[in-house]
Amino acid sequence: MSENYHHSLAGIVPSALPAFTMLLEQAEAWGFSPTIGDALRTCADQEAAGDVRRSWHVLGRAVDLELHGAPDAYRRLGEFWESIGGTWGGRWKELYPPDGDYQHFQWSGGRDGIPESIWPLSMPCEEARKRYLEAEEREALPMAVVGRSGSLGSLLLRSSFVPGVLTLGGLLAAQVARGGELPKRVLVAGAIAGGLASLVWPVVFGERSSL
Repeated sequence: MSENYHHSLAGIVPSALPAFTMLLEQAEAWGFSPTIGDALRTCADQEAAGDVRRSWHVLGRAVDLELHGAPDAYRRLGEFWESIGGTWGGRWKELYPPDGDYQHFQWSGGRDGIPESIWPLSMPCEEARKRYLEAEEREALPMAVVGRSGSLGSLLLRSSFVPGVLTLGGLLAAQVARGGELPKRVLVAGAIAGGLASLVWPVVFGERSSL
């Protein structure tokens, strides 16, 4: 593995990559000149750092950033990260007094620590890491980004745009099949169906996207 994974998004798992890309883009837009101090860690990296705790860094779901304009830059970016569904280490003031782990940004479904279902306490680091990364490669289902999106495709997928287009397409197809005439009751039913689909779609997608 190249050393590049330490200071880039190269080692971030695919399902978390859009969120971290958005994080860096936002930091750039605010003039914080972000650089990645640490991203993916191997188990050896974690042990060399003197930290034997289970870490989202080891699973490719955490990044430590260095910003220009601290400490306000970290607070502002941390609040942005939380607003789209991320977890910011600046809130962990009891664990890392007095300022918290303010450089730490993780994409973990709102969890601070790693649950047993993902990394059992009894499982060695290398085994847990290998199992998780293999599962990630097979599934690669991104967690939903709240309110914002890192790409146009993911924005459309998580919005009411998709069910709306599907409903409209169905109505047009029905109109063509009837020779261009479509009863008013069909239009009303289609509008209601489209509205319900727009409400249900993000909920269903969000449930599938969580760890």
